Amino acid sequence: FSYSFALVIRYTMSILGVFFFFYLGSFVGTRPLAGTTDYFSYTLVGFAFSQYYGLVLVSLSKSLREDQLIGTIEPLMGSPVKPGMIVFGASLFPLLDGLVLTTVQLSVGALFFGADFQRANWLGVLVLGLVGIAALQGLGIISATFVVLFKKGDPLTPLLAASSFIFTGVFFPYEQLPWFLRWLSYCIPTTYFIKGARQYIFHGADLFDPEAFVNVRVLLIFAALVVPIAIAFFTWAVRYARRRGTLCHY
Repeated sequence: FSYSFALVIRYTMSILGVFFFFYLGSFVGTRPLAGTTDYFSYTLVGFAFSQYYGLVLVSLSKSLREDQLIGTIEPLMGSPVKPGMIVFGASLFPLLDGLVLTTVQLSVGALFFGADFQRANWLGVLVLGLVGIAALQGLGIISATFVVLFKKGDPLTPLLAASSFIFTGVFFPYEQLPWFLRWLSYCIPTTYFIKGARQYIFHGADLFDPEAFVNVRVLLIFAALVVPIAIAFFTWAVRYARRRGTLCHY
């Protein structure tokens, strides 16, 4: 019962977030933003997908931390399974759960508060999302590596979580940032997903539309560079912890 209750509470809090953005949008009013004049729709898309990518980022490190605390990490890492499959298995449920949660938020926003998704190209959003998941999984694996090495010393997740609301265009266009801060936006993959998602949703851009698809290409490059390095780093960390006998420490 406790697990079900926690799930209900989390979904309820997410739906309450939709209420918050609706009334915030009513207060702000209308102005042209990323193909829409509806600030509520603008922030709802930004927040929903930013929250989803936050789940992707923390899912693996959180799962490994729980395995450390209950004593199952050593048999897990000692099983004849490749590290890549361990990563995939630990992340699968949070990815699906986050997808359902994001769908619920967008549906509530559209059905009850009039969020404008009439022109949306959901195929483009799906392709962008799959590529974005791969890109952020690389950062999630690096975050989990810090958990294996330093237990609670994971500096990556709180840093990215705090910066995403400022630098990725969740609540306002990142182009409004001063030039000496704007470069940080280009270093965070969530920026490209939120920007691309708004182009596919509000502009109804075709899948291979140059302005929208450039975000897919950037995320592909990011994933191709970061994921192999992250898996190699994670594999080394597990072997290092085994040699030192600290794999099961917490």
